[in-house]
Amino acid sequence: ARQQWERDTLAQAKSGQASTVPSFPFPKPGEAKGLSWIWANSAGTGEFAWFQKTFSLATIPDRAQLFVSCDNEAEIWINGKPLGKNPDWRTPSVFDLRPLLVEGENLIAVAAKDWSKGEGKAALVALASLGKGNYLGTDASWTVSAKIRPRWNRVADPKGFSAAAIVAVHGAGPWGPTFAKVKENRQSLIATLR
Repeated sequence: ARQQWERDTLAQAKSGQASTVPSFPFPKPGEAKGLSWIWANSAGTGEFAWFQKTFSLATIPDRAQLFVSCDNEAEIWINGKPLGKNPDWRTPSVFDLRPLLVEGENLIAVAAKDWSKGEGKAALVALASLGKGNYLGTDASWTVSAKIRPRWNRVADPKGFSAAAIVAVHGAGPWGPTFAKVKENRQSLIATLR
């Protein structure tokens, strides 16, 4: 799995599909209140988890991006359309949300997988920057299902989803301060590509 992750990460960096360096400023302390690593249960056990978060926009912001890190990997959709993948929590991904956003109700959907098939601790952390200091982060207001549901990435709150469980606040647990790792990962990738 590690070798595949390295190949995928280098290929992604060369193709420019996802950025490992955010171009939006990370929130100042207190701006992303409650940002947490979440899963289907507070122990972070289980091989798969499917997440949803709905939010409303009066207008589409000039800049909107999504930061994602999932132990171990995640695939992300916005309003039923694929946005991209985070191949490993050690390399957080940043995506441009703007092309997929709509005025009114929006849906972020994330399929997450634990490589250790539920034997290790797994969790997801995500932070959307929606312009002018408006942040939307993973917390207990997200919903989750431990089983895939029909149209789960297209329909908000289908049957079988419940409140996500907090595994650790961002910066704690085995993952540490993921935001701080973004710059470090970029420097490592650039050195590898040279």
